[in-house]
Amino acid sequence: MQNFVRVAITAGVAAIGLGLSTAAHAGTLVEKKVDFRGWWRADASEPIDLGNGLMLTVTAGVHSGGPSANAPLNVVRDAKVTQNAKGLGVKNFPIVDSKELDGSGFPEFLRFTFSEAIDLSSVFFSKADGKDEFDVGIDGIDMHINDTFGTDRIRSFARVPTRKGPLYKVDFSGGVDLAGDGTNALVPAEGTVFDFYTTDKGDDYRIAKMKIVHEVPEPATALGLLAVGSLAIARGRKRDS
Repeated sequence: MQNFVRVAITAGVAAIGLGLSTAAHAGTLVEKKVDFRGWWRADASEPIDLGNGLMLTVTAGVHSGGPSANAPLNVVRDAKVTQNAKGLGVKNFPIVDSKELDGSGFPEFLRFTFSEAIDLSSVFFSKADGKDEFDVGIDGIDMHINDTFGTDRIRSFARVPTRKGPLYKVDFSGGVDLAGDGTNALVPAEGTVFDFYTTDKGDDYRIAKMKIVHEVPEPATALGLLAVGSLAIARGRKRDS
């Protein structure tokens, strides 16, 4: 996916509103916007260089759930990551499959593995209909999406019009509720491994974009960050935001 992903970097992101503590972050917080919409590819699992030493690898598979069908997932087998103009999906061989992240047959998952811990700010879904729902696990711990947002239906979230069709934005910057912890307290969506997975047969959609916050260690970051602030690194053909 190295040449088919667009990354935009913004320097000096404020911790306010991101569920972060400035005292806990000694470096500079940098927001990275990763756009997965690109040319059609049957396998899009190559590592992505996000800059500042941060790498992202996207993998896929099918699962039989875990505790109550939630993370940590019981992985049945690997699958292929697919990419097109709507974003990332899953091709589940050998069965006939939609090539999107869906729940037909065995439910599927997309796994985003970062080389360093990041804070998930937001995710944009595409090709979602009124019944599509999503689940998230961070570092093998299930997030209670219904308790966090009051719904897990993608079309209940903010609709973002684009020339390629609407996206639906899920904002994680206020934190998420950990499933099974006995409270409704929100914690930062921070970790290295993020699983987006389906549990219902009717689920069928793609992940189009993602915004993350990465801590760049001091010292000697200030001048470098000024040089790359608001820099758009175009990988692949030009697309709309």
